[in-house]
Amino acid sequence: MKMLSKNDFELIRSWVYRIARPLEMALWNYHFENGGKDAVLRALAAYQNTDGGLATHWRLIIGTRIHHRLLPVLE
Repeated sequence: MKMLSKNDFELIRSWVYRIARPLEMALWNYHFENGGKDAVLRALAAYQNTDGGLATHWRLIIGTRIHHRLLPVLE
């Protein structure tokens, strides 16, 4: 597996910190900076429908139906 150089990682990190929305930032922190899953769940709450689901608001924000792939990562 090819690994990113430290310089490339820092460039990506800088870009994420500049443009990320709260959910993207929470996911970055969770995966790469020892962030907690609670921050991701709080960010996801902004996209929650009144019935408790995420589908409608999620598609409006992201434009796809990938939310079902994201949630198992947080278990």
